[in-house]
Amino acid sequence: MARQVEFVWRNMRGPECLEMPADQRHAEQFLAHLEQFSGTDLRQFETQLSVLKAETQTAQANAVQVMTIHKSKGLEFDVVILPGLERRTRGTDQPMLLWERIQLKQTFHLLMAPIHRRDELQDVLYQFLHRREQAREAEETKRLLYVAMTRARKRLFLIAEVILDEHDLKPPQYGSLLKLLWPSIGHTPVMQTHATIPAHNQPGELQRLPASFHRIEMKANSMSLGENRPQPWILEDTAARARGIVLHRYMAHWVGQDLAAVSREWPGALNSIRLQLLELGVQPGQTTTLAQQILQTGKQILSDKRAGWLLQKHQDDQVEYPLFFQGSKWILDRTFVDEAGSRWIVDYKYTDQITDAHRAQLQTYAKVWQACVQGQLPRVAIYLLMGPRWIEETY
Repeated sequence: MARQVEFVWRNMRGPECLEMPADQRHAEQFLAHLEQFSGTDLRQFETQLSVLKAETQTAQANAVQVMTIHKSKGLEFDVVILPGLERRTRGTDQPMLLWERIQLKQTFHLLMAPIHRRDELQDVLYQFLHRREQAREAEETKRLLYVAMTRARKRLFLIAEVILDEHDLKPPQYGSLLKLLWPSIGHTPVMQTHATIPAHNQPGELQRLPASFHRIEMKANSMSLGENRPQPWILEDTAARARGIVLHRYMAHWVGQDLAAVSREWPGALNSIRLQLLELGVQPGQTTTLAQQILQTGKQILSDKRAGWLLQKHQDDQVEYPLFFQGSKWILDRTFVDEAGSRWIVDYKYTDQITDAHRAQLQTYAKVWQACVQGQLPRVAIYLLMGPRWIEETY
């Protein structure tokens, strides 16, 4: 309700009708109050609105108030401090069902899509709706940052932890408030300070903490697990990344199926592959070539004897199995217990060469598995999708 009221108010150029600076604060606090109101009794809403005070009230002249950005709507302070801007904002889980009303040729249509099962291919319509929802959430994050920064009357302090790589600042992670600010402050000079920050600093300068500063690290235990790196096949190049994602989807979908039947039907998957590539952001002119590459790679996999064993159903069979340990999450492409009773962890890589990073990742998977189940170290292997080729790693 609050978003709809604000949308109408702004489209009717309501902000241009405000005469006093306090009017803007009053309007924002009204919208914030409307957003928090969950009842249906308009009289109750009017009663609450009659006692609403738009001006900031503090118990003491020098009091410090700690609050969320949402709670600060409609308020103003002489000094505002925004800490932890490098942290990612809380994302939303994928809902069981997504829907949206869209207008096509003056007719409204209702699009609905359920979430896919773990052993099914991701639905293109669901992914389309989910991306639209993510885009709306990104815009809401920008709006929240604007609200937070405009609460300050005199001074605004933006605090974030940044990483200095040699002489350059590493860009912040996606989903953080700092990422939104980075185009404006990412290339400003970095100054080393050894004392308190002087009041006469130039606006826009980034300040580094003293070299003697050490952050206290909280460790669960002494076991070294290495980095929880992203999958090496996820490249910056959109086309290469999409190609890897699509083939990983099919590898998950083929588990337990009749591969001979899949092989006969596989050439007809060209259009489905092209649609998935488009949904993943690949340019239309590239989709046919990439889809043909995926078809050729899939054909080789489906005729590989090792793949026949790998993709058949096994005891305690899991696909894209999540592991949680020490605050981190790992996704195992494939894990199962074979006929001899050995636990396997298999990682897919859309490449024809194994790297040291791949080996280190497998060792991390094995250690995390052992720590989670309190058992023996599993056997680990990499299945190179280009080739294809099977490589078992030893510790």
